[in-house]
Amino acid sequence: MKILKYTILALIILNLPTVSLFWVSEGLGGAASYLVYALLALYPILRKEGGSTNKIMLLLGISYYIISGINYEYGPVEIKYYFFDLIKYIIFIIGGSRLVEDTNKFELLIFLLLGTISIIIHALFFPDNYGRYSGFYMNPNAAGFIAIIGYAFTYSLNNKFFKTLTQIIFTIGGIITFSRTFIIIWILVNILSLRISIKNVKILAAGAVVFVALITFGELFSLNTIRLKQFSSILNNEEGAVTEANDDSRSDTWALFYEDILEKPFLGNGYLALSGHGLHNQGAHNSFLMILGEAGIVPFMLFTGIYLYFLFSGLKLFDSAPHILMQAIAVFLFLLTFHNYFVTFYVLIFTLWMFHEINIKKNIYEKYN
Repeated sequence: MKILKYTILALIILNLPTVSLFWVSEGLGGAASYLVYALLALYPILRKEGGSTNKIMLLLGISYYIISGINYEYGPVEIKYYFFDLIKYIIFIIGGSRLVEDTNKFELLIFLLLGTISIIIHALFFPDNYGRYSGFYMNPNAAGFIAIIGYAFTYSLNNKFFKTLTQIIFTIGGIITFSRTFIIIWILVNILSLRISIKNVKILAAGAVVFVALITFGELFSLNTIRLKQFSSILNNEEGAVTEANDDSRSDTWALFYEDILEKPFLGNGYLALSGHGLHNQGAHNSFLMILGEAGIVPFMLFTGIYLYFLFSGLKLFDSAPHILMQAIAVFLFLLTFHNYFVTFYVLIFTLWMFHEINIKKNIYEKYN
């Protein structure tokens, strides 16, 4: 079972189906994607213990697909993908629920570390003109998410040397994605870490040194010159720097969909309407808006409730498990910038894992309090 578990985790967290799609062939990428679902379907069958399915996540997906399907009108060619996506989501939640029950923090951390190292390798050995590096994740913002989730995990480690080493790796990997979301979350997580110990200021200082060094010498390493100039201008407090950094921001993209959402707040505009296949030629880049705009208020409230539950649980458990709040913040803010929620493996698996981890920590908390 360990081989099966690690194979599935590698496929999911290292984003291997997408890697295969971009670096090898479309056929291999599609096969690797279906392999994930096949192995997740097999996992509960081969697992000796019964386990349980996350009913809340199952309800979220079923309510989203059923309600968004009512107004689905974006072409008969794509209707098959609607049913495929529904079935695949159900398989993922059933198999993934069992998988996270057998997976510990250290195992997840190692895969996140490997993923982040791929970002650094991309920058060192395969530099390009774009200058924002993403390793296995093809998208710098997605790569930044992997790095910040891994960084939050480090606050569950006891070994000081390994903790510091991994924090440095996750910080460097995240910074060279030049994801604004990563930078914001990284700062918030480090501010929270000061409540654990004022000594944690050292990693905040080290990160600042790395950040300044990259801005200073970034052009030597083919880093993104536009983002370098934006961040450099902010650090130097130049006039108009913040405005320039906010150009082409997510808020401008979100605004395109507000009227469409207000027109159909209860049942939404239909499956894929805010995902770049319907109302506009681009997606909403916001999972909350996507669900509200495609399936209406009921799935939206359920979705929002899940991630607010993570935040409030993280606050309650902060003294004993600070990584939960840090990860809850990371996931919540990332979802404000991303809309492919129901088909993105690593987001779903960490959501399932957080449910499982919170349940374990709450049982321990209630036992001793």
